[in-house]
Amino acid sequence: MNESLIALSSIVVGVFGVIIYTKLSNSNYFSLTANVIISVFGSVFFTKSFGSLGLKPTTIFSNDSLNIFLLIGYYFISISGGVITLIIIKKVASKYNLEN
Repeated sequence: MNESLIALSSIVVGVFGVIIYTKLSNSNYFSLTANVIISVFGSVFFTKSFGSLGLKPTTIFSNDSLNIFLLIGYYFISISGGVITLIIIKKVASKYNLEN
């Protein structure tokens, strides 16, 4: 149960990270709905990629204790995954003129 909560909260943190990034960057990215969808896919992809390297919710919450440093790293990976995916999709869309 705790591992599922960590995984779901990392997706929510990734979504909020992308929303804050788009507000602070002053660039016109996509709509809010598109940004949320892009950030969900990006954060899930990055956290699953790093999970195969050993950073997964079961290692964050092992022996009934929470490792806060791994949790912060997991959230950082989720945020950076969402932002990097948003930037890549924006570049691809501008290359093919698929913008709003």
